[in-house]
Amino acid sequence: MSIFFYIEFKIKNNHLIQQLEETLKLHNEIVSCINENCIYNYNTSDLLEFYEKIKNKCNENLEILKQIQKNNDNEIYEKCEHNFITDIIDINLDKSMTICYCTICELTKRKD
Repeated sequence: MSIFFYIEFKIKNNHLIQQLEETLKLHNEIVSCINENCIYNYNTSDLLEFYEKIKNKCNENLEILKQIQKNNDNEIYEKCEHNFITDIIDINLDKSMTICYCTICELTKRKD
């Protein structure tokens, strides 16, 4: 497979990772809302159990996707005909950092 496949795959995986992270964030908000506003009964207990299962599955899938992404990044790094440049990025208003990254695959240069 070409490097372009792996780069496109990386973009799609990043999107999935962001969606799972957002789902986990919403989970916490929903559970907080239930805990603060609901009287506990069988329905609330079932609801909390349901959301807990969603959270666990999201966490599980998130870890799998991150490992897939790591493996994919390794493939990209190996296949890319890198064009590394050095740039300065802002960390916050007072701090910046020098990085070296590839303009093609956008991965940072490794210290092999």
